[in-house]
Amino acid sequence: MPQNYAIALLLLSNSFHQSTLVVLVPVLQSIYDLPLSALSLIIGGGLLVSAASVPLWGRLATRHGTKPVLIATTTASMIGIAVLAASVALTISSDQFIYSGLFLLIASRLIYSMSACAALPISQALQVSSGQATALLGRLGSLGAVNSLGRLAGNGLIGPLLTFGILLPVAIVLPFYAFVLHGLRRTSWPEPAKLARQAQKIPGYRLPTVGILSAGGIQLAVGGAYVLLGPLLKDRLALSPEGASGVAGLLLMAALATGMVSQLFLTRLFRDRFMSAFTIGCGLASCGFAFLVVGSTMAGLGIGTCLLASGTALALSANQATSLAAANDIYRSQTSTLLASVQLLGLAAGTSLFGILGSIDVAQALTAAAFLPLALAIAVPSHHFLKASLQTIREGSHE
Repeated sequence: MPQNYAIALLLLSNSFHQSTLVVLVPVLQSIYDLPLSALSLIIGGGLLVSAASVPLWGRLATRHGTKPVLIATTTASMIGIAVLAASVALTISSDQFIYSGLFLLIASRLIYSMSACAALPISQALQVSSGQATALLGRLGSLGAVNSLGRLAGNGLIGPLLTFGILLPVAIVLPFYAFVLHGLRRTSWPEPAKLARQAQKIPGYRLPTVGILSAGGIQLAVGGAYVLLGPLLKDRLALSPEGASGVAGLLLMAALATGMVSQLFLTRLFRDRFMSAFTIGCGLASCGFAFLVVGSTMAGLGIGTCLLASGTALALSANQATSLAAANDIYRSQTSTLLASVQLLGLAAGTSLFGILGSIDVAQALTAAAFLPLALAIAVPSHHFLKASLQTIREGSHE
């Protein structure tokens, strides 16, 4: 199995499992006899665990190479899912094992959250050296699209899989992880970090400040949109809480599909014009927010949600491409995992911050969130233009 197929299957398996686990919350709540708040803390807490652990995997990749790290994270993810399957099987077998099952559930979430988070950013870092720079944005978009496809498949297949019992949707990805491990072990690719260490030529690491601020700002706005969409639908369309949740789920599915199309096709239109892609992506996201702020119909709110998803997918891919292209070969995995950690933290912070603001006024909270991509669309290209101008002036003065 070639390297790209192994990585694609790994990303599909990860995103499929993560999406099915979210949908399975009511079933797991019944199995473990837990209140929703406690189970949400166990499952959602994995976001913070991932944010804390993913930069560590980047450092390990810098020290030991990407291949052993991908093998280690895949193995750990496989173990985490196996422990979750054992937890479910143990708990449903008898009520006397409920505490043992709960302990295994928490252990499985810790293992999986600490390991699976590294697959996408390290795979993105590998794309820089796997082809021409003009195709980098398209390759990053393809990885994002594969990730989105796994989430769509998880959401769509959970119903049919549950007809065969709770264990099947939990454990179905385990054989695919085995195929991934087989494929990763049989392939090899350049390891600049290893070569540099052997030559004892290791430059200092430069923090991608602009990339970090951009990724955090975009995800802060996305987190706000996620948490405010349900209350917005309830107010604008006069829906019941249950109805608003159902419509929000449908709109988010449509947004996920739209983002996948953007990652597959829009990223290829810009080739190596990363800053143009970033600016237009932020502009599309701002237009999406505008539709959400003023929209009063299902069509208007749906268009806003899809524009937001398309724009943020393009902007995040462009930001990743800009940061990776500027990074030294040795530190690309470290840069990619750092950006992934910031995105997770931004998403968590946006959900919390705009959830609080939305409890005061949903429309004003959305308006505040809309200014984030708009500000980035102006500030980041301006920064790059000024930086390039200063560089040209310096080079002219030396001549």
